[in-house]
Amino acid sequence: MWRKSLLALSTFALAIGATTATPAQAAAYPTSTFYTSYGNNVVKGKITWYNKSAYIEGTIKSASECRWAYVEFRNGRDSVGRWFYPACGGDSRSFSDKFDTPYAGGFTHAKVWIGNEVDGVRWNGDQCRRTSSTCWDL
Repeated sequence: MWRKSLLALSTFALAIGATTATPAQAAAYPTSTFYTSYGNNVVKGKITWYNKSAYIEGTIKSASECRWAYVEFRNGRDSVGRWFYPACGGDSRSFSDKFDTPYAGGFTHAKVWIGNEVDGVRWNGDQCRRTSSTCWDL
């Protein structure tokens, strides 16, 4: 009797083990970290590169007047850019957005500037490549 119970218990344990799946590990996507400043104004954050898109998240800090972050993503075929809402008068503001492209492989590089949307001026910036975890001055 105990052999039947042991056999039944072993069969049950094997069945449970066979149907219990471990969670799939998330794919590791490349990231790039940027930091650029103009005086005491700062734009910093991270870009995550996906197959047909890129996601940017960051913070802009203004020392006094309003300052904007401008981001432009490029590949060999298209360019997508936009201004992010300003930080003004010593404030910090977070920003994030997803940029899409219809082309496989996604964007190859990005440029992130600190500037003034009112007159379209871009002062200092960083350039980031999909293949590098850090960005460098433009």
